[in-house]
Amino acid sequence: MDQRSEPKRFSARHFLDFFYHADVGLAIFDDHLRYIALNPYLERVHGISAESIIGTTLQQAAGEAYSQVEPSFQSSNLHRTARSWA
Repeated sequence: MDQRSEPKRFSARHFLDFFYHADVGLAIFDDHLRYIALNPYLERVHGISAESIIGTTLQQAAGEAYSQVEPSFQSSNLHRTARSWA
């Protein structure tokens, strides 16, 4: 069988490689919008360390901007997407 026609499997290693090397800010949240992980790009852009933000909520991190950010998360269901992968 031609290797190009075989479906590629997306592994945890592929995800982590993408997450930590992406040239865009990425974060993973739990069901209560608490940070579980953020990538180095997001740390650089916002001048924060992962250690200082892990466990805090999006509301705590966004401060006054939360009222503008939160509706996008709720309406898009982005914060619930990972659950469907399990």
